[in-house]
Amino acid sequence: MHLCCTDTTDGIKCQVFVTTFAQDGQQWFNQLPSTVIGSFQEFCSLFLHQFASSRKHRKTELSLFSIRQKEGEPLKEYLKRFNIAVLEVPSAT
Repeated sequence: MHLCCTDTTDGIKCQVFVTTFAQDGQQWFNQLPSTVIGSFQEFCSLFLHQFASSRKHRKTELSLFSIRQKEGEPLKEYLKRFNIAVLEVPSAT
């Protein structure tokens, strides 16, 4: 187990935060060097640096314009794929 955060309040925040991690987060945490993370803010920054790019981005109406029918794709399949994408855009329904 890593010593996480020197401040008691930050240490508790770090320990609670770690319990919310899925498998990828747990693996990342366990591979951190066995050093003290100075603060909860520093810990959050490390976490965001590692995982921010893998989060799902909210889709907008503009993203629907990028959906094109693939070459050889039947119209029915394209419309099905498009309609699924529409459901993922909160303001489009």
